[in-house]
Amino acid sequence: MAVTGDAMTGQPTALPTRKVAGGGIAGTMGTLLIWLYDVCGLPGTPVPPEVAAALATMAAFAVSYATAPAPIETVLPAEDEFPVRQHG
Repeated sequence: MAVTGDAMTGQPTALPTRKVAGGGIAGTMGTLLIWLYDVCGLPGTPVPPEVAAALATMAAFAVSYATAPAPIETVLPAEDEFPVRQHG
């Protein structure tokens, strides 16, 4: 399993990457927009919860996929994923 790390120091970090933060914000904004649509009583039927969840999930995925990682973000291999050195 790989972990996210700082490309400059090579140390793992607990901070979310730009892709993760963007996806979380997009999912939250999608949910709030659907809630506002339902609360404001706009014409049409209310959005079913299943459809609202699907729309928020699709928004989060699309933004996460489209967001490029920051230049200092990298994926660090876990200790058990380092290649074995062969002497000789």
